[in-house]
Amino acid sequence: MRTQPAPSLRSAQLVSGAIAAVSAAISAISPPPTSPTPPRATPTAPDPAAITVASGARPRRPRLTRTGLLPTDPKSLADFADLLKLRSLSDSTQKEYLRNLRRLAAQTKRDPATLAEADLRAYIIKLKDESRYASSTLRTAVAAFHVFYNTHLGHAWTLFSLVRCPDDKTLPQVLTTVQVQRLLASIRLPRFRVLFGLLYACGLRLSEALSLEIRDIRDNGRHLHLRAEETKGRKARVVPLPSGTVAELRAYWKTHRHPRFILFHRRPLAGTRSVTPPLRCGATP
Repeated sequence: MRTQPAPSLRSAQLVSGAIAAVSAAISAISPPPTSPTPPRATPTAPDPAAITVASGARPRRPRLTRTGLLPTDPKSLADFADLLKLRSLSDSTQKEYLRNLRRLAAQTKRDPATLAEADLRAYIIKLKDESRYASSTLRTAVAAFHVFYNTHLGHAWTLFSLVRCPDDKTLPQVLTTVQVQRLLASIRLPRFRVLFGLLYACGLRLSEALSLEIRDIRDNGRHLHLRAEETKGRKARVVPLPSGTVAELRAYWKTHRHPRFILFHRRPLAGTRSVTPPLRCGATP
């Protein structure tokens, strides 16, 4: 005959089973315990050099100072920049001369003032054979080296008298009158159409055309005076101005009425008016 367990023991077993079932149910519906989160690290600024290397992008070029020099330029280039200013060369020529000296320093990894004539000779040959510089570009580089080494440093190198940079003699491609008219008619924006028409009609450089002022129209619109400070070589000249071009300039000037410039394409500020006479009233010498 089987014996029944005591009532107290049986009750304890039931309670223990119920507690185990409830604990299992709670564990099934509750999220697992998480480990304590570590404190956040203070964000630091990324290293620009590391970003440049990782992304493969080119490093930023150092900016020119007000004197046209770089912070990494040696003292010889700083003194050379002063010499160029004393010789009253144009700003574009000064920048180009300094740029050629910087290329020389980057290729040789030395101060250009420490190079010998044989080093410069090998570099010029490399420009002709490997870099294949155009004749005009090579002439500018040789001229920069000549001023730097012979004029600035006082050397008497004969290398510069040996270098020859002949131009290829080719026939120019001249457009017919009909082709020029079709080309100008295809330009949609009026300011560009007037600009290119002026360049073609008067044979101006772009910088000369953009710097034209109302006072430069002379002889009742028959001539155009190009001031020395705006021309290459600082040589003033007077060129004939076709009547059709004068009419186009006058019509375009009325769209902006700038008190000074002819090809100014921004409108004047609200509430202001031009006090300069119309374009046809340019000063007559």
